[in-house]
Amino acid sequence: MARECHVGRGLRFRDAFLVHNDAGSHYTPHSHVFNEIVLVQSGRYRARLGNDEYIALPGDILLYTARTPHEEWVESKDTVMTWTCWFYGDVFEPDEPIFRHDNTGKIQTFLAELCSLYTYRLFTGHETAREQECRDILVALVDELNRTKQSGSADVIEKSRAYIRSRLAEPLTVPELARHAGLSRCYFSHLYRTLTGLTPSDDIKRLRVEEAKRLIETTTLPLREIAPKVGIANEYYLSRLLKSLLKTGVRQLRHASPEE
Repeated sequence: MARECHVGRGLRFRDAFLVHNDAGSHYTPHSHVFNEIVLVQSGRYRARLGNDEYIALPGDILLYTARTPHEEWVESKDTVMTWTCWFYGDVFEPDEPIFRHDNTGKIQTFLAELCSLYTYRLFTGHETAREQECRDILVALVDELNRTKQSGSADVIEKSRAYIRSRLAEPLTVPELARHAGLSRCYFSHLYRTLTGLTPSDDIKRLRVEEAKRLIETTTLPLREIAPKVGIANEYYLSRLLKSLLKTGVRQLRHASPEE
């Protein structure tokens, strides 16, 4: 039986918990009658909604409004830890942007507090215990989520980078990224460079090299197999990029890896 508390503005809290998602975990397409918030604390988490995919890293938030079909799975070899909260209330638009980022750390704090309250209720059996506290935290959580809406300029960059990470092995173009962000190519390129100091193309290259570095450090794959996984033409070009962007090479990265 769901443990709920009635809160202001039509909100009703249901559950909050910290999830240890084992390597290989896959949640097939599903939806809920309640809203769901998933915040990644550690690891790499992939989500799919329709034709769009997102790679969520620590601090990233996935927001699924009620009855939104979605699919999730753990991409890394390690356990992925996520904070999850379920609650009722028509406080988001049906097409509310899914991907956000907890820039201040406040959302994780609110989720941890709600998790603590939910655990307290489970152990005490008091389904309405500390109701006022529950109300205040949930309202504060929704307020903070509204402040991190995807319409903010910085969030456009986070959304674009999540899109890039989910498609590193594929050809990526600036017009494609601009369409995904809902902006003209000219304005998107200007905004991207203003906020990051990089052109979209240069940032794509940087993200490809960062993923290659991760694969070098965490796997024994040769460079010739890593290059196509991150969308780089060949191992020789990847080697040059490692040296030019990271000032290092494969031997140094593998030698520094904890697994070696």
